[in-house]
Amino acid sequence: MESAITRHHSETSSLVSWSSAVIVVKMVRRETLQTFLMLCLCLANIDAAPMDVQRRADGSVLIADILYSAEQWDRFLDKNLLAMERLWPKKDGVVNIFYKISDPGVDTTALNSAIAAWEAKTCIKFSKMAESDERVDYMNFWLNKFCYATIGYWEGKPTPVSLADCPERGPTHEIGHALGMVHEQSRSDRDDNIIVYMANIKPAMKHNYDKGPTINFEVPYDYYSLMQYHDRSFGIDGKRVMVAKDVRFQTLMGDGDKIAHWNAKLMNTMYKCTDDWLKACKQESEPCKNGGYTQKDCSCACPLGTTGDKCENLVMSYRDALIKQFSPYTSVISTSGAEVVSPGYPDKAPSTKTQYTQVFRAEKCQRAVVTFQDFQIEPRSASKNRCGFSYLEIRSDVSVPEGKIFCGEEIEKGTAFKSDKSELILHYMNNDYTKFGKENKYRGYKATFTTEAIPTCS
Repeated sequence: MESAITRHHSETSSLVSWSSAVIVVKMVRRETLQTFLMLCLCLANIDAAPMDVQRRADGSVLIADILYSAEQWDRFLDKNLLAMERLWPKKDGVVNIFYKISDPGVDTTALNSAIAAWEAKTCIKFSKMAESDERVDYMNFWLNKFCYATIGYWEGKPTPVSLADCPERGPTHEIGHALGMVHEQSRSDRDDNIIVYMANIKPAMKHNYDKGPTINFEVPYDYYSLMQYHDRSFGIDGKRVMVAKDVRFQTLMGDGDKIAHWNAKLMNTMYKCTDDWLKACKQESEPCKNGGYTQKDCSCACPLGTTGDKCENLVMSYRDALIKQFSPYTSVISTSGAEVVSPGYPDKAPSTKTQYTQVFRAEKCQRAVVTFQDFQIEPRSASKNRCGFSYLEIRSDVSVPEGKIFCGEEIEKGTAFKSDKSELILHYMNNDYTKFGKENKYRGYKATFTTEAIPTCS
């Protein structure tokens, strides 16, 4: 079994089997890349249970370098979970986690808010320990250089959660880890949703993008998960290391700062909270539709995009609803000849933070072409020679991790950009002028979308 001391970074999920490991996960601000220790990380190569595996003569199962007894394997199959030992104990339908604040510098307001958020959405309760309490397995909140947590419950020892230098969502995120959740991009199904460019990652940090053998309980991958990295985390010279296959979410990845619907559903499935609530509500089966689930008050928790008491009306997909709520200017343009303008063009550009993606999509064997008639946003910083406050990134295909960056008046009238294949992608961002007592006085841009045939394509 390999043993190594490695560095790991966590910005922002499923339960994973981390066998014989002491795992520490760290949360940092998007612009600050710090590191922490992870000891003896060993993964069993298991994606789901039940599984068609070859049992040994005594009923045991050997997976990678881990031997499971017949009893252990039967338990895994029965529970459909490969890390039961990482879940906190549950009694009478409640997971009661005792915790201690061992550092007086901990921001108790932020911590209490995070605890309340998890309690409101799950059957998990947190109880502050009395000073005389001598129990040994509890959550220990302290300040230890970085924002991090170990993953899950460890019998006979405390689970440390450091809240030093945490961003706003940090306490909620780290408690998620301490309850047993890993990062979204570590899920076993991540390759269906993102492309990871290992060559763009700092060499010592590449293991942080290893895919884990998670059990996802049919809970879909969520780009807006509380547990999702930003797309440039640990990139060499700030390069992009993850590309969203649903390109609309490229710049939204990692922005989720609250417990998302799927985070809560996954946690409640892991701890069988929903099973207990269904029983208490005298329901023989789940009455909530379209990914909803029964809550402790017997009502349905419904994902975005649905309406009705039972989530029975699917108005739009969850992802479409996320885009509508958090990035309303994001769009997919497929009509050749369409004129496209930035929000408020030419004289009412937004002064508040604005980010969106425009996807120009042509038919098969057609190339997307975007021709600019006007372009003016805040100019490049003279001292740093980079687009800082506002920029437009143009990518020639979803598989291209880095696009060309423009600001000021760097795109001349009549300049045309063409896709490699059928999609051309624009990512726009301007920061919040109002925070600095400023106003966005720049026009923005106007362009026209057309298509042309790709030679030799058939």
